[in-house]
Amino acid sequence: MSFCVRFRKVVRRLHTGSTSSLTNKFLPCLFMFRRWLICNAMQSQTNGSKVAGLLSVDFLKQEQRVCQWCAELARQNYQAWNHRLWVMKQLDDPSRLLEVDLADTGVWLESHVSDYSGMHHRYCVMLCVKDALCDGMHSAGDVSFVERLTADLDKLSLLIRSFPGHQALWYYRRAVVHLLAVHLTSIAADGDSADARLKHTTVMKNEAVFIESIQEHSSEGIEQFGQSDLASKYHKWLLSRTWKIGYRGTCLGEMATGTADATVHQETS
Repeated sequence: MSFCVRFRKVVRRLHTGSTSSLTNKFLPCLFMFRRWLICNAMQSQTNGSKVAGLLSVDFLKQEQRVCQWCAELARQNYQAWNHRLWVMKQLDDPSRLLEVDLADTGVWLESHVSDYSGMHHRYCVMLCVKDALCDGMHSAGDVSFVERLTADLDKLSLLIRSFPGHQALWYYRRAVVHLLAVHLTSIAADGDSADARLKHTTVMKNEAVFIESIQEHSSEGIEQFGQSDLASKYHKWLLSRTWKIGYRGTCLGEMATGTADATVHQETS
């Protein structure tokens, strides 16, 4: 039996495997086996053997769907998300799968608000988007990186208000703000400092307004499952950042005398 036939047979069996085989303690070994199969197929292609369609974008999309299925079966399934990211990076031009992955994980985020692993994966995909834009893989008509991150912040604002007390959402918000600030710092270093500072100031003002709105809602006596504490910690984290563009002159710095900062000082005292 040729390697190509064996590869197809095993992949078909894995795609139709039982739920028990995907949720047992040997799950890491399962994904290691899948990687071994794909690597061998890639090696076979390099040596001149034809593995038609197996390493196409459609095949890798199917592999990503398997990862998502596994993530549905087991919460915080780091192995599944890690394999999904590995699959995407096997293409010479991973940007072909970036849009699909961002769309899928965007929907996932809305219905899995406490999945740290899924949000970490989305952060890694955002890093890939940033690299792709720097390498010129995306066309000029694509949505800018700043707009993508801003859209994620808007979505997170809605989710945090709709599902209060989920620490994973706040941590992912930190990751997005950090990535946005680092990107704007890079733009400023390239010479467009005025525009970068303006965008940075706008983002930080929006964050200050968001934090205040959460604090005000909690001060009205409405139980928010620790939402006020999470907002205070997030505010403290923002004030501790140094991105070399500076935002302490904005309303975030002015909040140092406000309710949110008073809560932070109570935590640290």
